[in-house]
Amino acid sequence: IYLLLIIFTNYSIIYKSFIDTIKYYTFKIIIIIFKITTHIFYKNIIFKIWTFIKKERIKDDDDGKMMNKKNTFTDFISCGEYLITENFTKQDKLFAMGGSAGGLLMGVMFTQRPDLFNAVVCAVPLLDMLRYHKLLAGASWVGEYGDPEQPVEAEWLQRYSPYHNVAKDATYPKVLFTTS
Repeated sequence: IYLLLIIFTNYSIIYKSFIDTIKYYTFKIIIIIFKITTHIFYKNIIFKIWTFIKKERIKDDDDGKMMNKKNTFTDFISCGEYLITENFTKQDKLFAMGGSAGGLLMGVMFTQRPDLFNAVVCAVPLLDMLRYHKLLAGASWVGEYGDPEQPVEAEWLQRYSPYHNVAKDATYPKVLFTTS
């Protein structure tokens, strides 16, 4: 009886280990299938958005710089609107995240289209476009954004500068600001 108990116990351990291994690898396979499916799904969404943007207007290298910087913002807004109108998501589930120059983009989304996003993560942003050039590396960005010391350029910089466009009575989405 003792010998049978040992054999049964060992068999039970081996069987349990075998079942656990099958469960583990089945779970891994499901996760891999999920990742592949999700990747294909989101790759398809990104392709559709890109196609939509390309139909709206043809881009060239300077289409998102200087006085044309607003095109960057309208493109991003168009992408968010497209995701909602094509039922990929709803406004209450849409959030945006960006850092550095993308932080500026998030600041602009926060102030220009607070109704479009439920939440925004704004990491290490440029938010004051009339004083950014006084930062340590700021002078090197004048070719990208424009020179706030020039009245004409300061005018269009102020139009989208998040710092200068916060409205006292506006309802803004949830926001997380980070800095370095």
